Amino acid sequence: MQLALRPLLCLVLGIFDLALGGTALFSPQTYADLFHPNLADPQIDLIARTGCLWLFFAAVELFAFYKKTPLWFFAVGLLRLLDVPADLVYGTLAAGASPLSRAAIFLAPVFNLVSGI
Repeated sequence: MQLALRPLLCLVLGIFDLALGGTALFSPQTYADLFHPNLADPQIDLIARTGCLWLFFAAVELFAFYKKTPLWFFAVGLLRLLDVPADLVYGTLAAGASPLSRAAIFLAPVFNLVSGI
C-alpha cells in the first residue's frame, strides 16, 4: 500500500474501532441488539470485554495515524491479522445473529486480512 494511504487507513480503522468498541463496552445491550438480535439473553460481560479489546486496537491505530512511522503501521497490521482467525471463529459460532449481521461478521476477516497486509 502506498505510504501516503497508511495514515488514512489507520485513522479510518481507529474511528471505526472507537465506535464499535465504545458501543460494546459502554452499551453492550445496544451491540447485542445490533449484531445478535435473536438472542434472548446475550453475554453482556463478554461483549463488554470485547469492547475493551477494540478500544485498544483504536488506540494503536490512532497513535499510528499520529506518529506515521513504519513501526506503528506494522503494529496495526499485526493487530488486524490477529483478528482474522478470531473473526472466522466468531462468524462460525455467532449465536442469534441476523442474516445481515452474519454477513457483516463474515466480511470482517476479509477486511482485516486486506487491511493487515
